[in-house]
Amino acid sequence: MKHLLLSILCLAAVSFANAQCEFGEHSTNWEDAWMSCEVSDNPNSAYDNGHWIMYDLGSPHEFFASHIWNYNVAGQTGIGIRNCNIDFSLDGETWSNYGNVEIPQATGASSYAGVDGPDFNGVVGRYMLISVIDNWNGNACSGLAEIRVDVQQTTVNVAENEGFDVVVYPNPVSDQLVVRHYQQDKMDLKVYDISGNLVVNQPMNGSTVYINVSNLSNGLYIVKLSTNQGVSSTQRFVISH
Repeated sequence: MKHLLLSILCLAAVSFANAQCEFGEHSTNWEDAWMSCEVSDNPNSAYDNGHWIMYDLGSPHEFFASHIWNYNVAGQTGIGIRNCNIDFSLDGETWSNYGNVEIPQATGASSYAGVDGPDFNGVVGRYMLISVIDNWNGNACSGLAEIRVDVQQTTVNVAENEGFDVVVYPNPVSDQLVVRHYQQDKMDLKVYDISGNLVVNQPMNGSTVYINVSNLSNGLYIVKLSTNQGVSSTQRFVISH
């Protein structure tokens, strides 16, 4: 697993991330922190214009534990992010919301060590988006010093030219398969072996389901998700113990 520092320097046109201002390593200097004072179009169309940071890892990764340093300039820590939405996406267009995260206000001291952030529990995405909801003092500007996330590169398959996108990973899989979609509908999930035999049949009430495949034989399988309206998408995966 890789320990990743998600840092931004907008002025250097780094392709790794996009935001509205500078971002550097954590310190008590305002020049080394990300701060946005002007709102702009959010990459997620579900949100209004605002302050945001979007990280592009260049390929699908699994996201795990995180650590966050809020804006730590003495006397100005109130502009640090208080509440934010965190979303993930594979294509930068369809987003999956992790939820609202509250970040404690920084101390303004050089000894400030930040706080443990969310453990994203292996959520998969190429893009990670932080959208500011409010800060600690109601200032028009919002800031953040640093965020570090444990990530692991992964291979996912996304269904194309079908009813909707289906994400299946890891692939090949040995014990637990993760199936994810980005629709609002409830789904029926079926898994077939290469001979067409139905080996898994279950409802899928949420957007993500974990399937134990440790008792299935090695080989090629097909997972099929279907809505109540008859729209379906399929994806192939390989079991290899």
